[in-house]
Amino acid sequence: MMVRMMKMRMIRKRTIMRKTREGTHGCCKISLDCLGKKRKKELIISEPYPESEYYPSCNIPKPDQERLERKAAYEQSKNDITKWEPSVKRNREAPTLYFDEDVDLGFSGVGAIASEFEPRIDFEKKIASLVNDTEVVEAYRKMMPGFLN
Repeated sequence: MMVRMMKMRMIRKRTIMRKTREGTHGCCKISLDCLGKKRKKELIISEPYPESEYYPSCNIPKPDQERLERKAAYEQSKNDITKWEPSVKRNREAPTLYFDEDVDLGFSGVGAIASEFEPRIDFEKKIASLVNDTEVVEAYRKMMPGFLN
């Protein structure tokens, strides 16, 4: 471990010396302008930092990145939806009508409604005349004894 650290420091010194020669054209002082933005990247790459001081940002695989983006989008949309919940709940509450239980509708069933039926159009009148015809009723009673009693 110690040997590795020393090698990394040597690489760092060589990098800085190379930058000094290239960037300043032989000048012995190093300026930030000569090193430019690459200085930080080279130092970070060439010199290992303890985990407590530096956490490198590495590229993650595309599926993992997309999954994290979907998760973040889901969390954001979840927060957006929760602010509308009271309005949606209020809109879903339908007004309810309550009727008295003692309402007399007048008819007790289908038979009572059918007994008061009055044919209005020609077709209904023809059907009513056939149903109420005595000959048809007698013929039906002969075919189905005990049905129309």
